[in-house]
Amino acid sequence: MIGGKTAKPISIADSDGNTVVVNNDGTEAINSGEIKIFVNGKEATVLNPQSIQPHQSATLKFLPSDFGPNLEIMVVSPSNSIKRIIDVEPFSVSNFVNNGDFEQGTSNNWVSLTGVTSSDKHNGLYSGQRTGGATVYTSSFIPYQDNTTTVNLDLYAKSVGAGGLSRLYAGFMEYDKDYNFIQHYYVQYFENTKTTLAVDLKPGDTTVKLNNPANWKPSSTIYYQKIIGFWDLDSRTHCDPSCPAYTYTRNTAYYNTLSGNTITLCKTEYVGGSWQCVQTIQWSGPMIPAGTPVANMYAGSGYNYVAAASVQVPNTWTEYQGSVSGWKYGGDATYSKFRYGTKYVRVMFLANYQQDSSYSILFDDVKVTIS
Repeated sequence: MIGGKTAKPISIADSDGNTVVVNNDGTEAINSGEIKIFVNGKEATVLNPQSIQPHQSATLKFLPSDFGPNLEIMVVSPSNSIKRIIDVEPFSVSNFVNNGDFEQGTSNNWVSLTGVTSSDKHNGLYSGQRTGGATVYTSSFIPYQDNTTTVNLDLYAKSVGAGGLSRLYAGFMEYDKDYNFIQHYYVQYFENTKTTLAVDLKPGDTTVKLNNPANWKPSSTIYYQKIIGFWDLDSRTHCDPSCPAYTYTRNTAYYNTLSGNTITLCKTEYVGGSWQCVQTIQWSGPMIPAGTPVANMYAGSGYNYVAAASVQVPNTWTEYQGSVSGWKYGGDATYSKFRYGTKYVRVMFLANYQQDSSYSILFDDVKVTIS
């Protein structure tokens, strides 16, 4: 670890654009994945992680989230860290998914995989495997810094479990500039419900008064369609520049009843096999002034399932594809756009969705390109 408790100190022999040459100046081998690279304090994805033997060097390519001249890079080993100021360039790569082909022979960069196998693969020597239901996703982030570009996902999957054909969702998890996950109900609302607060909402209040409650969901509506979103000044800081009204907000609350122009805030809990409002609660957020834009938000899909949505995967290798470009908000719930404010994504699969351990699925050649 840093502080001299291991013998894996490094130095930088050279750095340019999107590569850094790292020397192992110590007496122990540095294992693949032990070198971390940061650009302006944000961890970059090392595209070719490799071990470095004592007194040897390795050229590491990295995918940064920030580009531009005179940026600080920091290369970190278990023993020390080195900083440099360099010009970091946008990176054009054939695949933004580290270990997307599983040819590292491990589940590196993948969360919740059961493991890798060499017994069946689409290409190369290995494929990734998940037995039983789980959300499988990449640990590294892929930057989406220009919302006019298109992110393309391509993968191959195959069912191999004794239980039958695996059910699969495949696509992306979406994150804002601060790496906060963007929920569906942070950007999606019923278009004809845009209005403003009639009076200040103060800490301790249990009700919210609307200037125009027309088209807001009534008390009898299912809980996940009864959410209020606020576009106060604090809520707009998660975009760069600030989020415009009626786009993306993290300042939301569930409501239970609508009476006239007044909604009553509520707490939701999982009771009797379903989520529901269980009690009235007090507003615990900041004071939000009258006139603040608000809308009736609603919850929906957990992630962006652009490549596959509740498909039964055949027991032969099958390709799944999808492309996403631009941002969505309001009533636009299409998978072909990211949620407003998305700056980073992770590849994700709902593998063997709602199926037991008799179901098993293989993945291979998982690829993301940006065009």
